[in-house]
Amino acid sequence: MKHVAAACLFGLALVSGRPARAGGPVEAGGGEGVCVLSSGDDYRQISDEVRRSLGPRTLRVDVHGASDLARIARQCGRLMVALGRDALRLATSVPGSTPVVFAMVSSPGALLDGKRPVSGVSLDADPVRVMALLRRVAPAVRRLGVVYNPRLTGDLVSAAAAAARAQGMELVALPASSIGDAIKAFHRFEREIPIDALWLVPDATATAQETVRYALEMADWKRIAVVGLSRWYVTQGALFALAPHTSGQGELASRLALDILRGGSPQGVRFAGDYTLLFNTRAARRLGLKAPRDVLDQAEEVSP
Repeated sequence: MKHVAAACLFGLALVSGRPARAGGPVEAGGGEGVCVLSSGDDYRQISDEVRRSLGPRTLRVDVHGASDLARIARQCGRLMVALGRDALRLATSVPGSTPVVFAMVSSPGALLDGKRPVSGVSLDADPVRVMALLRRVAPAVRRLGVVYNPRLTGDLVSAAAAAARAQGMELVALPASSIGDAIKAFHRFEREIPIDALWLVPDATATAQETVRYALEMADWKRIAVVGLSRWYVTQGALFALAPHTSGQGELASRLALDILRGGSPQGVRFAGDYTLLFNTRAARRLGLKAPRDVLDQAEEVSP
């Protein structure tokens, strides 16, 4: 109990294979100076998987209420593995240049300042795969519209623009810094900027409740395909969505972390390798599209 009380005084809950002294160094051995950060019981299974991979002295840091960033910097001086958005936000606030590996985070670019070495697995769909799939199921698309906040999803949209060009398409990207700006941008697609399809990105500005329903209604009225983010979007009329699997996030994070601990260089942001393709055949028929048989064979059909 003394150990727990001391840790709470510092605003941390540190858990390791063996108890570590609250005010002293982490015990020597595998995982020394390595921490897995998460909020409460969020991602507990993934956290346990990563800790098993990284060694018995790896600490678990509960970021809920954590306030002593200097202490985290001392305890986690070799590597921090951040699971979830709150954990990544805290990890990037810790002083120093300790490398960070993250997982279970969508739109991570908003939390990364480029000053700290980072490797991570984004929960966003790989834009290369999104554009390739759109080309296959809607080959007539030439102009793909997107509304986005550059601060939140600028990196993702830049990667998508290159991926779209590789497929013979143009990404027509309209920036928005507020929900009001996003609504105005969707109005422009409705009234003055011609597009053949609409891509909804994981952006709290562009895909807020106030904007998403309008965007879906506008796309339905204009008879243009919508690329969504998840099952909900497909049930609401989007043509398809690529939903990344979360089951492999722990393995991918462990692999990236071990590579750094063995002397490798941080690899930046990568995308998940496995996806579920959610496809709305009713929307396809409404748009006059006939998806290739091999696409339908690998898809899970979702209807409104």
